[in-house]
Amino acid sequence: MKMDVDTTSNRNFVYLIDQIRSNLVAVDGQEVTKETPRAHAWLLTTLSIYGDDLSILIELYRLFRERNSYILLSFIIEHILQHHINKIEQIDYLQQEFQSIFSKSSDKSFSYSHLNSILSISARESISSFLIRNWYHELEQNLLLSSKSIQSLNQCREKALACLSLSSSSISSILELILNAEEKIGFQTKLTSLNILRCLFVQDLLPIVLENRQRYGVQTHLCHKWLIYAMEFYMEYAVKCLKNNEIKEIEVKLEGDFHRTFLCKNPIEQFEKLMNSAMNMYENFNWQQFIIHHGNQISFNHRQKLLELQVLVDRAHNSTIRCPLECFLFCSSFPIYIQSILHLSILLNNELYKDYIFMYSTSSIKTLLKKSNEINNLEFMENFSLFVECLNLLQQSQTNSCLKLYQETIEKIQLNTNISNYQRILRIFYVYYVIQKSKNVKENQSKENKTIVIDDTPQSPTMQDDTNTDTTSTSTISALIAPDIEHFMQQLNDNSLESRLQLCLLNSLIHSPTQHRSTVSFCIDTLVYLHEHSTSYTQQQIILPLTTDYCLIPHSFKIFFDYILDILLQYLPSTLFLLQIDRQRSSSIYPKDFFPNISPPFLRYIYDQKLLGQLIKYIQTTTTTERRWITTTTTNKRKHDHDDETNKLTDEQFIEKIIQHASNITQWTDEQRRSAIYAYLIDERQTLLQSL
Repeated sequence: MKMDVDTTSNRNFVYLIDQIRSNLVAVDGQEVTKETPRAHAWLLTTLSIYGDDLSILIELYRLFRERNSYILLSFIIEHILQHHINKIEQIDYLQQEFQSIFSKSSDKSFSYSHLNSILSISARESISSFLIRNWYHELEQNLLLSSKSIQSLNQCREKALACLSLSSSSISSILELILNAEEKIGFQTKLTSLNILRCLFVQDLLPIVLENRQRYGVQTHLCHKWLIYAMEFYMEYAVKCLKNNEIKEIEVKLEGDFHRTFLCKNPIEQFEKLMNSAMNMYENFNWQQFIIHHGNQISFNHRQKLLELQVLVDRAHNSTIRCPLECFLFCSSFPIYIQSILHLSILLNNELYKDYIFMYSTSSIKTLLKKSNEINNLEFMENFSLFVECLNLLQQSQTNSCLKLYQETIEKIQLNTNISNYQRILRIFYVYYVIQKSKNVKENQSKENKTIVIDDTPQSPTMQDDTNTDTTSTSTISALIAPDIEHFMQQLNDNSLESRLQLCLLNSLIHSPTQHRSTVSFCIDTLVYLHEHSTSYTQQQIILPLTTDYCLIPHSFKIFFDYILDILLQYLPSTLFLLQIDRQRSSSIYPKDFFPNISPPFLRYIYDQKLLGQLIKYIQTTTTTERRWITTTTTNKRKHDHDDETNKLTDEQFIEKIIQHASNITQWTDEQRRSAIYAYLIDERQTLLQSL
């Protein structure tokens, strides 16, 4: 509303104005007018008569504004705020002037900043409260229109930033208003955080809040909540950047305005910068008990960061982790998890490695790695290690709250949909985890858990009530929790070669004696499956080591055969010494009852020349009464001889067979030797199983 004053109709007022104007002395060379005591006196007289008339006060304001009379101008402002504050919103001129007082814009003819500096604290607070109240209502209206107009969105940004510049008391309501508008507009039903309001929140407003965290005095749990909102935005964008098996900087269209796009270089690093600002204000985030070193807290050494997080989890063992620690764990580890997933996905989708199988490195595989001298993919190994460490944090019961944040965020950024091989990557972790857990089961049982109380933040949005929370419900339904070995083995029922090979090892990890026979039987069945479905024997591809104990294996009959044989060597009886292929597996000591059981047909199952040499030595050092070489053939050319005499071989004949056999096997290829071992296992299967 505009308000103009007709000064000619009021002679008394004209007279008073003239008296005030005549006592305002302009100082030569200065823009500031010197107010004389007489000018003050005439102003007080005018206010005593016309102080209730807002139109008169506005005319006085215009006069002092034109003459750069800052002291008298501040006096008028104080009077208006004291007696007419409820009418200000009706006067457009006053609203514009008040906004200018707190704006950063400059006017060559007038200094609003100087006027601001001489106003009383109460006057500045009254003006800022009035402006914020008006801007808040305008912001609320513009938010609902932001998806329809670029101008409305820009006004949202201007009003929100203006509110941030004036007051700390309204910052929470301003930011919450923006986030709540997402739901009112319907962005949340789109199942994406990449919308125009979230972009406004994350890019323009949150950095200012975090950089000035101590000045704003926002409640801790709200800052945790805002960090998680920023996490969703940046991580979803990072996942979107994975296109055609490459990570590229792409422009993503934002929900609410398809003409507006978002482009960001290294979104994970951008979030870590926000996290850095939060950690520098660790006292306000109630993170002081988790920060060991002060100063610039963020560490771009992700491995070191995860080790420190593990220390925090161990320190809080057997306690319910709540906000703030759960937020600290989540915001520190989840970006690392996403980054490792993206890089693992790229490698596993590579045409060269798409069919590789994740396996435990048995002795033959480790020997092959040493011989091959392949150059390790250090980046892949690092990302696998980071991926495993992130999920290891979630496997403990005291991280259920952090697990819930992981699970909810993964659903919001649609990780399972955007990463085509995400389930395969999770399955790799399952195999890794159940093997490690089985290997360390005795150590885990001996550990004593100590309870440490972690300070909580009141009214935390992520805090769970002990009386209403089922501590097992999240872990039982979350795909981030590795199943126990029995349940996981039940899941490996797709009859694929990968599942069979993994089951061979998992069966062997069940140390119950009753399982040994089924383990050996399953391994032999897998050898049969491998023999029937193998397409290439001499396929040459590199092995990708992940750690010292795990690797990705190409489809190779030779590698898979030796892998299964390594497992069988753990359980089969002494006759398995027949299966020794190379010196790494050979032993110079054989059971005493082994040699008397050797018969000529059994020679074809002996592939170790050292064993053949010891067999000859055995013949030379024992008497004929201790030996009896019987053939399995039933030919009887001398019918008048007894059967035992017919089938009996002399020591010389038997030694001749040994020498002939040793001469034959020295010419064998790897394929012939493995074929012979395969024949032995198939022919003697029942005998081997009965001996267990």
